[in-house]
Amino acid sequence: MSCLLEALSIDVGYRQQGVTTTLLQNFSFSLQHKEIVAVVGASGVGKSSLLRILAGLEKPLAGEVRYQGAVLNTPHPHLSVAFQDPTLLPWRTLAQNVAFGLNFRHQPSLNAHERQTRVAQAIDAVGLRGHENKLPAQLSGGMAQRVALARCLARQPRVVLLDEPFSALDEITRHEMQQLLVSVLRQHQMSGLLITHDIDEALLIADRVVLLGNRPGRLVGEWQLSFSQPRHEALDEFAHYRLDILKKLRNSRAAINQE
Repeated sequence: MSCLLEALSIDVGYRQQGVTTTLLQNFSFSLQHKEIVAVVGASGVGKSSLLRILAGLEKPLAGEVRYQGAVLNTPHPHLSVAFQDPTLLPWRTLAQNVAFGLNFRHQPSLNAHERQTRVAQAIDAVGLRGHENKLPAQLSGGMAQRVALARCLARQPRVVLLDEPFSALDEITRHEMQQLLVSVLRQHQMSGLLITHDIDEALLIADRVVLLGNRPGRLVGEWQLSFSQPRHEALDEFAHYRLDILKKLRNSRAAINQE
């Protein structure tokens, strides 16, 4: 597999009133073509900040991010982001929300027919045909997240970055969205990076699980998963992976508490 997106010895954190707080230090990461990676770790370790930097929304304190070998400092049309909150505009219809962002400065110029085609294809991909004229207030939580995913797909990205997009959903809806995500990424031959607190979700979705821990944060564990999809019926087979991840996560927290 070829490398699409990579972080090279980056420091992740923030500066406030002249003080620098480092969340991740000297961190390197790569995402391969058509690969799905889940990033897990304790709250505050820098997972969401890492996603924003990989998306070109923020700059690292040190090091650099590259997309297809070129330094990434700003959002790129081949990278789409979905957050925990679907962030739908309440006065726009479902179709209009899916189309939102297609005319952003970093997106390629599209005529009306091209925009309409992209939106229709994205809505079909997430199973929402027939709901195009509904407003966000008329959508369930699962439907709203499908709209957020369709909005990503309409941009025809090569990489989709997701920051805990299913954490607020009920168990059954979450199950459906996990399966949908894998299906859509595979069908469109996209790469995906998923930030999650849920170890089971990571094991169900990802080809590779990356665990961040310690302070400042660093890579403390990595697991390659070669199980076929779908995996929900075979969750028991992942028990030893889950225990290993939990063990390393606890060891990381213990090391922080002893500082």
